[in-house]
Amino acid sequence: MNKVAILFGLVLIALGAVGYFGSTPHSKPATETASGEVAGKSAASEPGKRSLTAFIPAAFGLLLLFCGAIGLQPEYRKQAMHIAAGIGLLGFVAGVVRLMMKLPAILNSDPILNPRALMFSGLMGLICLVYVIMSVRSFVAARQQSKLGGTP
Repeated sequence: MNKVAILFGLVLIALGAVGYFGSTPHSKPATETASGEVAGKSAASEPGKRSLTAFIPAAFGLLLLFCGAIGLQPEYRKQAMHIAAGIGLLGFVAGVVRLMMKLPAILNSDPILNPRALMFSGLMGLICLVYVIMSVRSFVAARQQSKLGGTP
């Protein structure tokens, strides 16, 4: 299962990289206030800036990759894979919560909504869900094998 964690970690890192480098830089239109100051400009909305939140899947991927690498050592495998399953569960919850928070905006067809960001959040949640399901199945199989007297 440690190699699977490494694979899923690499997939999430790639998803984060595509989310960041594959997006076009955007900016909110700056508006002038009554006092002549420019409102709506911030470091994140300057032209040519991309949102660093696109790297969130990569952060989860790095954690899975790290756990998978630690799991290559037999004495740490069980703990590392349980931690990796927890990270996968958190990644799933984070992706789903992001979609649920934006559900009213999706239903109202909000023009400010970034559908690409929501798609990547959903993909991260789906990838993490698949990893958690595979982890749980592996844990159950290992438990059954150890009860039968085999090596886990």
